[in-house]
Amino acid sequence: MEDIFKTHWDRLIGIPIKIQHLFHPTRQYRFDFAFPEIKLAIEMQGYGPGHAAFQEMYSDYCRHNDAVALGWQILYFMQPHVKEENIEQTIDFVHRLYCQKTGREYQPTPKKPRNFMDILKDAERARNQ
Repeated sequence: MEDIFKTHWDRLIGIPIKIQHLFHPTRQYRFDFAFPEIKLAIEMQGYGPGHAAFQEMYSDYCRHNDAVALGWQILYFMQPHVKEENIEQTIDFVHRLYCQKTGREYQPTPKKPRNFMDILKDAERARNQ
């Protein structure tokens, strides 16, 4: 998931983003992605046996609370957010918030041109609904 997000972020936005940013002064806590200058973090949340276990959830919540206490704002995304049909919306959401926090002028994320296969996929989805 992280690779998909980073690839699309670089292609559509191009603003530098830190990967695996160490944010805590005494613990080895890291964010998947971060803009340290504005304390905005992005976490890609997986799911499965490890992520649903009590100890893993407890650890995640402690880390989150420590980050908030240090002034961080954290955005959480899951696998559906980085699927082909949603990734541009996810990237645009992060970009808009980044611009709000930095005072940069927000320009909507350019949409990739629709090709014939995209049109066919949309028609297939509409027919199956």
